[in-house]
Amino acid sequence: MNSKTDAKMTKEFWGLSIPIMIEFLVGFSVPAVDAFFLSKISLQAALAVGAVLPILVFCDVFYGSLNSSAKALAAQALGSGDAALAKRIFNSTLLLVLIISALQFLLFYFGSAYMVDLIGLPDNVAPIAKQFLLLMGCGYGILGSRYLFQVMNALYGIVKFNIGAAAIILLVNIVGDAAVVYDVWGLGRFGVTGVACVSILAVFSALVFLVVVQKIKLGFTIRLAWPSADFGKIARLSTVVAVPSLLEPLSVQLFLMFVLSMVSAIGPAELTMRVLGGNILLLCIVPSLAFTVTSQILAGNYIGANSYQTVEALIYKALRYSLLIVALMILPIVLFGQQLLTLFTTDAAVLAIAVASLLPLALAEPVKAVNMVIGSNLKTAGDGMRPTVAGILITWAISAPLVYFVGPVAGFFSLLWLLVLDEALKCGYNIWRWMHGAWRIKLIDSLSSGAPA
Repeated sequence: MNSKTDAKMTKEFWGLSIPIMIEFLVGFSVPAVDAFFLSKISLQAALAVGAVLPILVFCDVFYGSLNSSAKALAAQALGSGDAALAKRIFNSTLLLVLIISALQFLLFYFGSAYMVDLIGLPDNVAPIAKQFLLLMGCGYGILGSRYLFQVMNALYGIVKFNIGAAAIILLVNIVGDAAVVYDVWGLGRFGVTGVACVSILAVFSALVFLVVVQKIKLGFTIRLAWPSADFGKIARLSTVVAVPSLLEPLSVQLFLMFVLSMVSAIGPAELTMRVLGGNILLLCIVPSLAFTVTSQILAGNYIGANSYQTVEALIYKALRYSLLIVALMILPIVLFGQQLLTLFTTDAAVLAIAVASLLPLALAEPVKAVNMVIGSNLKTAGDGMRPTVAGILITWAISAPLVYFVGPVAGFFSLLWLLVLDEALKCGYNIWRWMHGAWRIKLIDSLSSGAPA
């Protein structure tokens, strides 16, 4: 790759990465804001919400897999100059999102209480968790639709409006949560239920904003009529990206719930530390996530244009920046983690294990960064199935048995270090698979632009 191409790629990379990173920083601050206000209601409220977040992440996984397929296919379509195909891909994916939203509503309406019972929360925490999960689960489809519109903004170069959508969510959450916690307008009586309703309202407001923006800026017309043959082709091709993007995160979340149940059996202080520690470190994945999304979009464009050498240079650039920034972010958390935890709890038992707990949690972040960048781009390129199968086997054939047999004997800290081991093993396989080069394929060759946009 010549210097002119590298300079162009670098400009495109940062032109997308910076607004995406700001968007994620604003968006990821929402859970921290919620955790802060929930802790003002009670520690039980904060713990209840933190404990059911892995279940809600399942919803993210479903919508994320669909959005990953839309991102990959549409980016390749735009890279090859077929804008009409890109719009058809988005309309087809939006239809799938709405179908899944309806099914998800039924699942949480009838099953949220059973899901909480499986975690085994304390009696003073479980009822709060059930109410929060019921409301958030039923309304989560709004978030899935918002994700798709944000992907479209990024692909068409108007990602700055995603920052506006994230800012709307943050602002509505701060104002609404404060009103609930400090009993403004009599909202204090709603407690955790009020916080859940505020979250749904915030995301809905952002979705309306994004729909209006795309109508004005792109002239995008939503068509939900079932486009038979065209929909079938796109849906079948989407599975090449969506299925791996769905299966491995589902496996990871099941594993994290399994680990959380093991931690819950050890003691309340350890459970609180695991939940709060995870919330604090959540911001550390923002740079890697931004670089991953950017590299997926640009890699899709380059693959569409058959520029595979540029794709390789792009991924190495994303890896370097991810590891550097994540390392700089985890350092103060390791050094001052105990002080950060005092923002959420004054429990002496929790603070006593803070430093030893945050060290393995923090060290897992750089490994996660590598897995995110390489693993996501393998899936985007259409070579996601083997890494997905390998990741699932590593988790359930190696990591899960170690957690089950070693954890109760070796204790809480061993569980945290086993999480690091799980990430490291998957990281090694993903690096090997990328170097193998089987990702050099072009998914959209089987699609034509004959259908109307």
